[in-house]
Amino acid sequence: MIDETTDITEGFLIVEIAGETQKHHHTKTCKKQGPECRFGMPKFPMWKTILTKPTKGEIAEERTEKRKKNKEVLEAVLEVLGNEELISDIWKEFGDKMKESKDE
Repeated sequence: MIDETTDITEGFLIVEIAGETQKHHHTKTCKKQGPECRFGMPKFPMWKTILTKPTKGEIAEERTEKRKKNKEVLEAVLEVLGNEELISDIWKEFGDKMKESKDE
């Protein structure tokens, strides 16, 4: 688990191991209904299990629009997660904040 005692090298190793072992390999089954994976892969990293609820909205168009907006946000998150330089900067900032909070 990654916490305030984890250094950046160990953190990247944990992320690498998780990426290698917790990976979905697309097959004919998951792309049966179209070009995108019907199982919603890849999933996002989470600290705990989250149960989701159906999208709320009175009319189908409203629900579709909400799903579209949510997908855009999640795609932006995936883009950040795939950017090693940015993740490295985030780790550095996280480490700096942890040091500051210990000093206080």
